[in-house]
Amino acid sequence: VANAPINACYELCLTGLVWCLLLSAPYAARTHTNVCFTLVYDHLKPVGQMIFRLLGTGFLIFCFGIMFFPCLDWVLFMHRKYTAVLHVRMDIIYFPFVVFNFLTLCHLLYDFIRDIVRCVRAITGKEPLHKDLSSEVAAIEAEMEGGTDA
Repeated sequence: VANAPINACYELCLTGLVWCLLLSAPYAARTHTNVCFTLVYDHLKPVGQMIFRLLGTGFLIFCFGIMFFPCLDWVLFMHRKYTAVLHVRMDIIYFPFVVFNFLTLCHLLYDFIRDIVRCVRAITGKEPLHKDLSSEVAAIEAEMEGGTDA
């Protein structure tokens, strides 16, 4: 480390960037503050929006589900390699990807089950299907703002 201080800082910066990105993405998914391209979605009726949400979330659950165990296996295999300067095991550096994958999968499953419950309630007539998620997002944002003041 003493012979290559710039390279050590570079390794720390890259590791910190990877960890911050991978651990903040599930939080954005949980609070629904991630970027969404809703050009078509906004012009659909509530039934079409629900279908789009179920299809999109189901597809993402499928993708994250099938890649979870191969990624976990790859990260666990990386315990044999070390970084060049700091000699940190690579499985420690890449493990946040497994956490990212797991947390994102959990949030997607929660959203999918919530939408299925809404569909069942709409079909049985207990709740209108046109209930918008903006009220839930506003409640989460208000909770976040209230938590930062204290």
